[in-house]
Amino acid sequence: MDGSAAETREQGSDGEAVQAELLLSGERFTELVERQVELYGHLEKLVEKQRELVSLDDPKPLLSLLAERQKLTEALSAVARQIGPLSVQWDRVREQLSPSRRSHCEAMLRRVRQYLHDIIAADGQDVLRLEVRKKNVVDELSGLATRGAMLSAYGQRTGVPATMDRTDESL
Repeated sequence: MDGSAAETREQGSDGEAVQAELLLSGERFTELVERQVELYGHLEKLVEKQRELVSLDDPKPLLSLLAERQKLTEALSAVARQIGPLSVQWDRVREQLSPSRRSHCEAMLRRVRQYLHDIIAADGQDVLRLEVRKKNVVDELSGLATRGAMLSAYGQRTGVPATMDRTDESL
């Protein structure tokens, strides 16, 4: 057997090893994307609860929910770090998947993008609601301060007895 036949066989086994590695990478990528979909699904449910809590006057449940969201966000970040190296070679990995698995993975990626879009939009609306609420509270507090100053000014007229009213002016 000459060197070129052995070399061809070695290259063939290397090519098969690369294909096997890409297939495993594809399966791992699909699992990670499925995990992202699961986590974003939980996050979207919390966003719906958040919308309700934003309108309440009690910030404690909202803060508790935000802590839950933080945990999910950290889990999503961990998944994203795992996906990162695989997504760099996505085109090659994608080719090694069966058509049904490829289609499934692409559907999951679209779902992740849709979740992300919906969550960002809902958070933007909640931010606007909170800003309006904050402005209303500031205006209300400002009104109370102004009323308090006016009442203090009227209550401190000099030279006039505190018990005197308009009926006493004729005296």
